[in-house]
Amino acid sequence: MSAKTKHDAFEEFYTRASNTGPAAGTFFNDKAYLFYTNGNLLDLICMETYLADDKQEKIRLAKSPGKKKGPLGIEYLTKVAYGGDGVSGGYIPALAACAHEGVLYLFYADQRGTLYQMTSPDGTEWSSALTLSERMRLRTDSRFAAVSAGTRLYLIGSGADSKLALNWTDDGGQTWERTDAREQRPAKDGKTEEVGIADVTHTAACSYREPGGEVRIMVGYIQRSPDKKAVIPRKKEALKTWLLHHEENAPPRKVNEPHSIAEDENVSHFAIVPGSIENGCTGSVLQMFVSGKAEKNIKARRYEYSASSGHWSPPILRNWGHMSTPTGHHVDAFQFFKPTDEGHIRSEIWFTQTFDGSGMKKHLGIGRYRSDRLTLTDTLTNWANDDHLTFLGVVESPPPHVLNGSELTDSICSFRFKWSKEEQAAVSAKYKFGASLNFSGKVPVVGLGGEMKIAYERTRSVTSEMKSIKEFSIELYPSATKKTATHLYIRPNITRHTYKLADWQENDLGVQLSLFSVSDLSIEARKGRSLSTFPKQPDPNRIENYVQRFTALPDYADKQLSFSMPVNWSESMKIEENFIKVSKTVTSVSNSVSVECEPAGEAPGDIFSIGVGSSFMYTYEVNVSTQFSSQMGCTVRYPNPRPGETDDISEVKLLMYVFYPDKNKTDRCYWIPQETKNQFPWCVAWSVDELVRQGSSQ
Repeated sequence: MSAKTKHDAFEEFYTRASNTGPAAGTFFNDKAYLFYTNGNLLDLICMETYLADDKQEKIRLAKSPGKKKGPLGIEYLTKVAYGGDGVSGGYIPALAACAHEGVLYLFYADQRGTLYQMTSPDGTEWSSALTLSERMRLRTDSRFAAVSAGTRLYLIGSGADSKLALNWTDDGGQTWERTDAREQRPAKDGKTEEVGIADVTHTAACSYREPGGEVRIMVGYIQRSPDKKAVIPRKKEALKTWLLHHEENAPPRKVNEPHSIAEDENVSHFAIVPGSIENGCTGSVLQMFVSGKAEKNIKARRYEYSASSGHWSPPILRNWGHMSTPTGHHVDAFQFFKPTDEGHIRSEIWFTQTFDGSGMKKHLGIGRYRSDRLTLTDTLTNWANDDHLTFLGVVESPPPHVLNGSELTDSICSFRFKWSKEEQAAVSAKYKFGASLNFSGKVPVVGLGGEMKIAYERTRSVTSEMKSIKEFSIELYPSATKKTATHLYIRPNITRHTYKLADWQENDLGVQLSLFSVSDLSIEARKGRSLSTFPKQPDPNRIENYVQRFTALPDYADKQLSFSMPVNWSESMKIEENFIKVSKTVTSVSNSVSVECEPAGEAPGDIFSIGVGSSFMYTYEVNVSTQFSSQMGCTVRYPNPRPGETDDISEVKLLMYVFYPDKNKTDRCYWIPQETKNQFPWCVAWSVDELVRQGSSQ
């Protein structure tokens, strides 16, 4: 990607992509991702930015092991089937991309209007294309929008019946809800009636937050209607906007009636994005980019929307740059975030446009504006307090022991997370934090990202999933008096970066953003619950209590993750054979840690002291992997039976179980306290299959 023109706060680039069709872009994991169709409009291409040695963004084809090469040797993500189902020809008329809860989403339509969904956790590995519901089919010549708002993902566009439709999912695209947008129109009786917004072609949309923190979705669309002044029957076009209110677990509802921005010749391809632009309006602002028309000598332009006043500005013409006058197609816009050397974050607004070039080819151009700023105001690093621990696991006790008249010593048996000085257990914890947003002194908004120019956090889950590996060793020895389980916890060392949001002119927008990362872990062992509360009241001093305690994995244990290992002992065994080690590596399911955040300043040193005026609950996710391979085991060196003592034990067939809870049955998992039912620790438990006494068969 190389610079073409530069004018004050605006820079224009072009890519080497030519003969392109529909295009879309988004910011994800510190990169811009650009998608477009190539040549015959069947190959869907993905490009990404990267930082060159001069710290300037360059663009290249995104590499992926799953990609294939088309006839021109260009790698593509997917190919739309040519023809099929009696349809002659094939193409991709529209596509949309967005980042949502740390996942990169790409949607595209085929020549029948059927929608497809692809996802990537890292921008490299992509899922296969998933065909969405037939009831979500789109008008085949229209552009649609993908919008992330809180934990919900929207697809907004013109349906197969040309009516403006709202589709949304609260589970990452597994299930979708749908409703038609409606507006008030004059009725024949002089009153008004609610009717569907019909005869819609292209749509665009973005989410943002009002200064008070309410989530809004600005929808733009082109609507056709009969031109009553025309001598020859024709339809005129109008570019309109419509404001929606988003609320979790509720359908979207309109804030106001549609508002007309432009009509007829001034209607063209367009995109909407949040953010102020240098030398433009200040405060909380949205931008609308509209492409030009060369044959009508209509310049490309943009409009600015002030969230505080609720009004759109007059058109702002762009009289410079290669993309100012050509006929444009498939305009898209998104925010791009760049860290500065001082630790701040500078946002830019990028817009992409497919435009007519030489040789009847269409080229993909990129424009960028300097925009808002996240100013770093505070950095705090500290170990999380006891309320923020991750519950790793439970060890009931060392193995139940056999004395055969001898005194109890540490050498009789033990449980350990290591079996030599060279090898230790390893715990890997991947932390996924969301952003916490404070709006003008109100209770913070918590979630995996915010919508008003805070796409930065929402699109960075891979880099904010801080993975830390901690090696440790724990050894448990028998005790004549201790009859409690041992609980193991992970304590993270967390760094909190606090930012304030300002527009391009450094005006404070009343938004505070907190981002979290983990730099270290500690593993802690603590006294747990009494064994008398566990099934069959196990007592390590009474091995008889363990006989037939478990005969199989219980139904509340996850059958894929849980396992058992035999630990056999007899008087004829050699000492070196008595150590049993586990040869299986197990990864746990995700844990959710909920913490109460005190008002800022009321809990000095608490990394989650970020509230404003009152406390609130904040939840983050921790994926924990416990590496058991060659690191967890036990020793049994029971004393041999005494000659002539028929009650002495001569053989033990012991089983060491490792239970992982079934996520749907944690209420029955006896080792998980009620207050931590949203976490999923494993449990090491013991059972005796067979106990043989000297001089007897059983």
